[in-house]
Amino acid sequence: MEGEKIISENPQESSEDELPYSDKLIGMITTPAKTMEQISKYPLKPMTWLTPLIIFIVISGLATFLYSSNPALKAEMETKSREAIEKSYNERVEKGDMTQEEADEEMEKVMTQMEKNAGSTMTFQFIGIAIYTFIAFFLINLIYFALIRFILKGEGGFGNCLTAYGLSYYILIIQTIITIILSLAFDKFYMSISLANIIETDWTSFSGFLLRKADPFLIWFYVVLGIAYAKMFNSDDTKKYVILTLAVWILGNLFLYYMSTVSQIFSGFAM
Repeated sequence: MEGEKIISENPQESSEDELPYSDKLIGMITTPAKTMEQISKYPLKPMTWLTPLIIFIVISGLATFLYSSNPALKAEMETKSREAIEKSYNERVEKGDMTQEEADEEMEKVMTQMEKNAGSTMTFQFIGIAIYTFIAFFLINLIYFALIRFILKGEGGFGNCLTAYGLSYYILIIQTIITIILSLAFDKFYMSISLANIIETDWTSFSGFLLRKADPFLIWFYVVLGIAYAKMFNSDDTKKYVILTLAVWILGNLFLYYMSTVSQIFSGFAM
């Protein structure tokens, strides 16, 4: 009896008090700070972060299938692909790397090959999504883990990072589902719900880059991610963690944008 009394007076030591997975999911949307604080009290489980990652990959693969099955969306994607290929070859013609006739001939070959491989392309796209998502997931968490441990002096292991990032992924899952619904409802390809997609600006331009960041779901995701990291690394100062996640997101994308610009310049010199 005495032993039973001790157990009842220490509810946190009982596995029965751990949040059910459904509560973790809902809690990340409604009360992320309270939810992550509760999760941090119990041993970490790989399926906590692996589940949303798998769901995200499956939904992304489903989106690829649905878009390919919709005639209007398929035509729009083919048009965008053709425009991107034409732009690439036109730049090479302008630089004098090839004649217009050579560019037209090569471009036609590429488009013909794409049409022949349309069925297998979708399969490879799904495989590519899965591989890219897993690699990006771990690399991004490694960056955050290093910054949290060495700059913010957070207390926790790599599993804490994976758990926080994985559960925050449910916001990206919601975003993906909404973009699928909008795309199918309006027969228009929505990659996000950012201003860049709404006003149909050039995504490759710097203004397009900035407008892509004006996405309520992405902002929501990185704010919640900062809160999740703070709770998983036993910090009461969530503000500095939110600033960290937003800064890494913006600065990281700026770095990638300028690197792609520089690589294009140097590739022009090389040719």
